Amino acid sequence: MAGADDRHIPAAHTKRLAAQLPAAHLEILPRTTHALPIRHPALISDRIAYLAADPGPHPPHPQDRSFPNSPLSEQFH
Repeated sequence: MAGADDRHIPAAHTKRLAAQLPAAHLEILPRTTHALPIRHPALISDRIAYLAADPGPHPPHPQDRSFPNSPLSEQFH
């Protein structure tokens, strides 16, 4: 996962890195920054658990929860 507006590690850099990893599953989240793990730790934890449970290809997680008061809440449904 990476923030689309991350100034510390730009999304383009993360995309290049993921392209070099055969089993990578990359999600670039809109309107997010490098603080994504701090602002939405439950999302990060849920995604890690979901990916770790089955290392195969993954579509968007069907049970992503809404994050009240978050500009991202509309993005995860």
